[in-house]
Amino acid sequence: MKLSRRMAGVAGLVFVVLSAAIVVTAPPIPALTASGAEIMTYYTNNQTGFLVGTYLGAVALLPGFLLIAYLIVQIRRGEPDGGSLWVLVIVANAVALAAAMILFVLSQVTGVVAPGGPPQTAKAFSDASNVAIGLFFLPAGAAIASAAWGFLATGTMVRWVAWLGLAVAAIQLVASLGTVVITGPLAAGGTATLVAFGAFIAWFLLVSLVLLVRPAPAAYQAST
Repeated sequence: MKLSRRMAGVAGLVFVVLSAAIVVTAPPIPALTASGAEIMTYYTNNQTGFLVGTYLGAVALLPGFLLIAYLIVQIRRGEPDGGSLWVLVIVANAVALAAAMILFVLSQVTGVVAPGGPPQTAKAFSDASNVAIGLFFLPAGAAIASAAWGFLATGTMVRWVAWLGLAVAAIQLVASLGTVVITGPLAAGGTATLVAFGAFIAWFLLVSLVLLVRPAPAAYQAST
């Protein structure tokens, strides 16, 4: 079955909705600065919503894969013969998807273990999950940056979305520093994490909407 531009756009919207579901199902997770008692209270009060939201985030990887696959195919078609930028996009996004799956596994384990305590155990799992989130922003930023570079090099996406993607990638990089700066708003799980997550979701929403409402560039219409 051929993956059309519209199908990729719809897959992208599903990816965005499922990825953002945890914003509705549970409050923001405790940051690295939270105490063990605060963490236990959070997961005790929000366990079901957190587990559902995290599970839906993992499910989101399936339509996300379809979206990324379509974009990679378009970048490959847009490159001149012998171009290899599309390979970089594949590798960067494969690493990001693998890192996301590891993150979801760790998050689910945290949601299961933390309510039962003791506080030291709850904090250990919560902090490990937060560090995983912070480090995930590195491959996520690389994946977005590589796709944005591919868009700019091949004209397969409107240029302002591509340039915005580079800015979003920079935000991901800044947020990853929350695994080093473990106090204040930059600490993993804090304000910087929320901003980076919001930027990540917003950019993929824009990409998906562009696929749905704008026709493919003339050079690609025959193949999309």
